[in-house]
Amino acid sequence: MNLKKLAVLFSATTFFCSGIFSAVSAEEATVETTEEITIIEEDVLSEDSLWNYSLVKNNVTGEEYASLESYHGTENEVSIPSEIDGNIVCELGDYTFYENQAINKICIPETISYFGNFPFFACSSLTEFEVDDNNENFSVKDGILMDESEQVIVCFPPARTDTEFVIPDGVTELASGAFATCSSLTSVTFPDTLESMGIYCFAECTSLNNVVIPESVTELSQFNFTGCTSLTSITLPDTMSIIGDGAFFSCTSLNSIEFPAYIQEIGQCAFTSTGFTEVELPATVQKIGYSAFGYTADQQGQIVAMDSFTVKGLTGSVAQSYCAENEHVTFESTDDSAADKAAEADKVSESSKEEPEVKKGIIAAIAIVGVAVIVGVIVIIVKLKKSKSDTDEDSESENSDEETENKE
Repeated sequence: MNLKKLAVLFSATTFFCSGIFSAVSAEEATVETTEEITIIEEDVLSEDSLWNYSLVKNNVTGEEYASLESYHGTENEVSIPSEIDGNIVCELGDYTFYENQAINKICIPETISYFGNFPFFACSSLTEFEVDDNNENFSVKDGILMDESEQVIVCFPPARTDTEFVIPDGVTELASGAFATCSSLTSVTFPDTLESMGIYCFAECTSLNNVVIPESVTELSQFNFTGCTSLTSITLPDTMSIIGDGAFFSCTSLNSIEFPAYIQEIGQCAFTSTGFTEVELPATVQKIGYSAFGYTADQQGQIVAMDSFTVKGLTGSVAQSYCAENEHVTFESTDDSAADKAAEADKVSESSKEEPEVKKGIIAAIAIVGVAVIVGVIVIIVKLKKSKSDTDEDSESENSDEETENKE
């Protein structure tokens, strides 16, 4: 299921929840507000008919420039223009090359300073980037598009055939859609320096099967692993507190998951169309979004209730409330097991308290034995000395008697 179809699917759920996909627009709006950007003119067709672009004004600097919104050419190698219809080209908008099947190389001029969301999403032939040496914002390392500092991965070319990839140490951020539709990847290793992963970061990586998220990542963004149909194992750190909307939507091979010990929020449709039929939620969960558990997408792409699903949790918890709101989802109390765990913890605690007393008794016994041994040794020494003294006295007496006899 591609990105735009997924957007339509989630838009259909707005009757039940408030705009899942609107978060993408909210993120863009935040950028525009922060940068104080004004759109002067939208969706302008270039004179050569190869591009649609928008004219943009930066209200802080007064600079006017073009943002490329879509490409209509058929070339295999595309050089993004530094100027279009007399306007400097400074950015790519959202979806600029969306689902282009012909392009295998994209050359980026020195004027580009910003990329929107998913400009290279599902470019099924794209294997290579080239960045002008004078560009102060972006670079290419080992064929991967990054920011100039090499701390942000902007795009891993979707058509590369790597099956495994180790993200370099020092990378702190993966941009939105950075690895999306990289269908050859089966494994990705994350550095401890990583802090954030953008929306749709690994969307539709259909061969990805095992993921271990480092402790440095405390939140999974929206639709992070959506459509990863081969994903069978995901390890989430206890430091993670938020799993975003649709994070594991349509991960059909994911048959189980262990939640972080301190997870607080699970987003809408986060686990819709996964492979498991029951979950156990920690008491720390404070919010569960609509259709997060117990729902699937049918052949028409509609989200429907599953026949059977069980959520385990403590009585009175958010887990129980979720089941009450979704009547087809069964709630199973874990109060007894929690009590058992508490009792076991108490036993361990008592045992740890008794252990020092036992150790004290052993030490005291050893001390007593030691004293007894020392006393015994002293007694033996005294006896030996006395015995030697008696022997010496007898010898002296005999010598005296002999001397008396000799004198007589």
